[in-house]
Amino acid sequence: MFSAKIMHISDRTIHDGKVHRVLLPGVMGEFEVADQHAPIISLLGDGKLVVFPPNEEPKHLKVWQGLMRFDGETLVAVVE
Repeated sequence: MFSAKIMHISDRTIHDGKVHRVLLPGVMGEFEVADQHAPIISLLGDGKLVVFPPNEEPKHLKVWQGLMRFDGETLVAVVE
């Protein structure tokens, strides 16, 4: 597991805690970040962002655009 903080540009926090994986709508196509993923920075495009927290149902969010960064331990995404 790793930490993920997903925020809307209106300063509303959508998720802040541990996750198993996160599915993201990159501008070049959908991709997934999970444990052991290499560090990455990506622009996000129109699509569905899905957060998979432990012991909870996945959280689905419609995204128009955004930016994400994963440093190997923490994923931070700001979306609109």
